Amino acid sequence: MSVFNDLSMDARVYREAKTLKREGYEVSVVGIKERGSAPESPWPGIGIVRVPISLGRKPFAKARYLEHFLKLTATLLRTKADAYHAHDLDTLLACWVASRAKRAKLVYDVHEMMVEESAVQKRPVTRAIWLILERLLICKADAVLTVNNSIAAELARRYQIEPPRVLMNCPELRRIAKTGELRKILKIGPSQWIVLHQGGLLPGSGLEVLVESLRRVENVVLVFLGRGPAREQLQLMADSMGLGDRVRFLDPVPFEALPRYTASSDLGLAIVKNAGLSYFLSLPNKIFDYMMAGVPILTSNFPERQRIVTENGTGLAVDPSDPRRVAQGIESILKDRESYRKMAANCRRAAKRYNWERESVKLTEIYQWLFREDQASPHPQRSSVRTNFPGKAQ
Repeated sequence: MSVFNDLSMDARVYREAKTLKREGYEVSVVGIKERGSAPESPWPGIGIVRVPISLGRKPFAKARYLEHFLKLTATLLRTKADAYHAHDLDTLLACWVASRAKRAKLVYDVHEMMVEESAVQKRPVTRAIWLILERLLICKADAVLTVNNSIAAELARRYQIEPPRVLMNCPELRRIAKTGELRKILKIGPSQWIVLHQGGLLPGSGLEVLVESLRRVENVVLVFLGRGPAREQLQLMADSMGLGDRVRFLDPVPFEALPRYTASSDLGLAIVKNAGLSYFLSLPNKIFDYMMAGVPILTSNFPERQRIVTENGTGLAVDPSDPRRVAQGIESILKDRESYRKMAANCRRAAKRYNWERESVKLTEIYQWLFREDQASPHPQRSSVRTNFPGKAQ
């Protein structure tokens, strides 16, 4: 498996690797190590390689991708494997090269629509390159999977492939007790509600609406749990509005520790503005994290997000561009205690449906399908039958 991050926060990759390991596969994961990367944490029974990246994001973004591609490709070509599993578009080319060289299977795992991200939309040449790359290589994958039905349908329409298999980004099923982690760390009193945004702080994602909405609600502390280039702007905005003591920032925590923080909030936020198709079609893992922790959710009124919270009664979906609507949503959930208790109970109930134990079955089926005719050979050939499986060219 290959991924363009340092593996410290990528719960999806860890869950997939662990599932395949449990099924008897030998699994290695290749990530990156750069300045500021978290120390490597062991993944029991799973090989970990982190290629060093020397170039920073600015002003060397394109050169950084090139450095990663060259080092990742070299690493994969030195790794004997029966399948190369590319997590997202930025590892697909290297995995394709390795799969061709080793006559191995290629799996493309689409976490998000990279060519439709807001940052890429502003760089038409970069977007065109990624779009051509995806168009050329997605039909060469032996299996394609993604995180929700909307993205699967869009990929099928755009590239004329069968709809990819949907493997939702759900946490493992467990009972997570209410904690006081955030209150203890940030010294927040019991009279104040904690509304939590966990995840990256990216420019253009509309997080300033969350800060502005705080002016319209009382006894609420907004906690950003994550890092990103928008953090300084959000802090300056909060200070200029006199909200500095009610907008708090914490660095991200490893995914194994995250549930303690999630369960210490009163309301989980999954608000992002419509800054491109990638955001509009997304279904972030934080929604499932909130449900697993029994925390009601306020999210953007986009198709996948709204469907989950309304069908399961786990929260509300609002216009993410309007601070007044966001503030009304926060108040509506927190102030009606009977409704709040019902939503929290619905979250626990929905978690029994949306969990990795159910989703992981799909991953094992994909790999069983990939190798169903190759069990006699340790090195399956690319000429294997590929029909009747989602993600192949029509």
